[in-house]
Amino acid sequence: MREKPILFSAPMVQAILNERKTQTRRVMKPQPISKVWGSGTMWWHWKHRQWPDGNQDILKAALDDYTPYQPGDVLWVRETFATFEGAAGAGFIYKADAEHNPPIELCIPDRWKPSTHMPREAARIFLRVTDVRVERLQEISEADAKAEGIRSYWRHKEYGEEWHECNHTFIGAYVENSHSTRREAFAELWDSLAKGDTRWENNPWVWVYTFERIEEAAM
Repeated sequence: MREKPILFSAPMVQAILNERKTQTRRVMKPQPISKVWGSGTMWWHWKHRQWPDGNQDILKAALDDYTPYQPGDVLWVRETFATFEGAAGAGFIYKADAEHNPPIELCIPDRWKPSTHMPREAARIFLRVTDVRVERLQEISEADAKAEGIRSYWRHKEYGEEWHECNHTFIGAYVENSHSTRREAFAELWDSLAKGDTRWENNPWVWVYTFERIEEAAM
């Protein structure tokens, strides 16, 4: 078993804490590419290795050796945080909590610190990887979008559609950022964080990690 850090945004931390998120997708770096090789045969190239393009199962099995996280690994979550000192002592608070409880933010004597700067001692969420697979981003299903923490969607009331639970802002009959499927909502969320050629429309290869939340593991 290995222990490694993993970054999550405040909304995704909330989804984990609320037991809505059990999957995460991360872009493969570098991306597999295909080229004409020899007498016209297509081969996959990834980290100087080659596989026949005709069998993606071979590619996926081979890439398992390169995944950053393996089944059984324990991940400690890095999230946006701040330090504080008070009469009861010093400690850490987290933006994911403050967004639901604004008064907490008033008690922060220090500015929020990015998740990349979070030390191991501040970690409060631990995840065990239970499954890893390789797929193209657009292969995500409705069930997987739900496992990613995407809530149900709203449809405009005047169209006679059923109302659903949602995490988007709405006023009366007017809905902001409504989606017909969780998959569409996931695509929008992905593009809000994506950089360069990793956007939804480019359909990059991704690692798909399934995990379960656990208590802090003794290493």
